[in-house]
Amino acid sequence: MDENTPPPLISSSRVLFYAIVDSTVRFTPRNVLYVDGVELGAVPRLAVGKNLIDEDVFLLHCDAGWNSLGTSGSGDIDNVMAEANRRYDGLATKWIKSPYGELDVAKSIVDLYVDQRCSFCGRYHIELGASSMIEGKNAAICGECIERFHAVLINSNPDQSDAPNHET
Repeated sequence: MDENTPPPLISSSRVLFYAIVDSTVRFTPRNVLYVDGVELGAVPRLAVGKNLIDEDVFLLHCDAGWNSLGTSGSGDIDNVMAEANRRYDGLATKWIKSPYGELDVAKSIVDLYVDQRCSFCGRYHIELGASSMIEGKNAAICGECIERFHAVLINSNPDQSDAPNHET
């Protein structure tokens, strides 16, 4: 992969299309994007990404190393690209389809998130959505597995309530 080609994943999003903003492209500050209260302005790299969790499509505004500086838009690919084309005059001819397939994306998930996987169900934290991950020394467990184990414990002791009885 050269510096002009993004990785398969940027900020937990699969790259669908990408573009290099070169000297033939002019930034037009329409629909200004603020990141941490500061206007982002022009960026050297753009990518249309699909979130791995909820599958939303949006525009990733990236630095020269393909690190996401902010995101904007949402909807389908055509709408997100049209928004980018309005912000960057001359960008429409620069879009390149991502060269990565499902296998490349899966390998990237394993490489990037190998230490962030539930030891019980095997899912990666980015697959869990809002579910939390609790990590120990040699293991991790996701919130969904905790809930399942809790239900098993409650059902295996039906005579006990959730709160202990301290009457004497």
